[in-house]
Amino acid sequence: MQFAKPPTVNNHEKYDNCLLKFISHCLVKDARIRPDIETLVNSHKEFFSYAKNPHYLKTMFIKTLPNIIERVNNLINFKIVWKNSF
Repeated sequence: MQFAKPPTVNNHEKYDNCLLKFISHCLVKDARIRPDIETLVNSHKEFFSYAKNPHYLKTMFIKTLPNIIERVNNLINFKIVWKNSF
């Protein structure tokens, strides 16, 4: 799985360039070269400068997540598809 390309954002034109760069750094599959949180924060100051207060970000992030049952079902379905692809 590590050799496959990492996930990407569709519809790039909808999003700010600094968000797309931040996401691409977060999605590096190889943990040895993926930036740690401190590096991400320091190298994406523009992205974080747009952020509102931490409570707002946390609340908005949690609101956008699927509920736990959907996440578990998505994971199970992914494992089934992945297993059957070999």
